[in-house]
Amino acid sequence: RMVALKLRGAEKILEESKAQLLASSSRGNQLYILKEVFSVPAYFLKYKDPSTDRVYVSGIDPEIGIDANADKAMAWKFNLNAEEYSQLLTINEA
Repeated sequence: RMVALKLRGAEKILEESKAQLLASSSRGNQLYILKEVFSVPAYFLKYKDPSTDRVYVSGIDPEIGIDANADKAMAWKFNLNAEEYSQLLTINEA
């Protein structure tokens, strides 16, 4: 998976494959599932860094992705629980 993401680019794979958007959040996080690219379904989180406006795509643990919650996936990415993540202020709120 890592080689495919590195060579092709995660955002390009999401665009070209039959990625299914599972969830979007008010914070701009988007959780996708890819069922046909790899041997097992893979979950990816697409999000924008608010300080640079750069868009990133990160692989998400299937045990987290299966819940179809984009903010929960973002919390997992930063080793936070969903409640801790929900209490973080966005740049617009600060």
